[in-house]
Amino acid sequence: MHNALKVLVVEPERAIASSLCAALDRRGHRALLVAETSDALEHEAPDVLICGVGPEDEDRYELLEEYGRRGSQPRSILVLADPSALSFSRARELGVEDVFARPFRLTEIMESVERISGASSSSSTPSFSTFTRSYPSGKDSVDRAARDIAAFALRCAVGPTPRARLATAVAELAQNCVQHAYPTGGGIFEVAARLEERDVWVSLRDSGQGFDTASAHGESGGIDRAASLVEGLDITSNIGEGTEVTLRASIFKADFDDGHQVDLSELDFFTPETSEQVLNVVQDEQGGSYLDLSPALAVVLGRLLSGPSQRAAASVSLWS
Repeated sequence: MHNALKVLVVEPERAIASSLCAALDRRGHRALLVAETSDALEHEAPDVLICGVGPEDEDRYELLEEYGRRGSQPRSILVLADPSALSFSRARELGVEDVFARPFRLTEIMESVERISGASSSSSTPSFSTFTRSYPSGKDSVDRAARDIAAFALRCAVGPTPRARLATAVAELAQNCVQHAYPTGGGIFEVAARLEERDVWVSLRDSGQGFDTASAHGESGGIDRAASLVEGLDITSNIGEGTEVTLRASIFKADFDDGHQVDLSELDFFTPETSEQVLNVVQDEQGGSYLDLSPALAVVLGRLLSGPSQRAAASVSLWS
């Protein structure tokens, strides 16, 4: 069971505010809703503060600063209506724990509320995690962004191979941004990532010069290399308005009937338990299509299946 938290929601849009408060109530927390920043300071500082922030809502940042001056800074979550590299940077400077962009999922906010407060009743491996950081456009930031994504993936228990693919793809996209978005220097690019079930989504966004995606094949070497490393890549760009590149990398895990999940491609060998589970899955043609094996483990599985005779080997392995 999680501990009940006092959560203050500062959100003028009634539909969004009502949904947030209802979800918090269902989780057993005490939600207090206010529409204006001035009303928030009339109440005792909460355990968690959720602020909806629009382009004109500078007072939301002032609210965080005021809590800091009073020495009662709550753990804070911002929900941005118009996210930008500057808004993410400002949030980080003020010590905000999590930043989301609209539209968002209520489950994301609830998980964040309980995780940052140490009150989550979920397992030590979160089902959903996020990462956001802004970088000055420069050579050093290419390596830093790639290392940060690799570290994020490691914290989320992503295996070595998808971690390497993700970090390499991010390095290519960051380099492309430095070279083409801000060719004369300056500028900031933002990297955001989230883990969902078996996919990691990463987006890189800049406010640079942009380009025509239909006619830029000659300049997209880095984007092409990044696309070759992941399962999906989308580009949105407008001349003079910047570029956003979103990529998806899959985490291939076999999901066995007993709830056990494992990335078979990263194993050096099968344990007896894993051998039994894999052989059970392979006997089901539909289930077998979800296995992703390294070449070495494919040979091991082949030997287990063929043995003196395929049927005898499988039977002995299953019942030993």
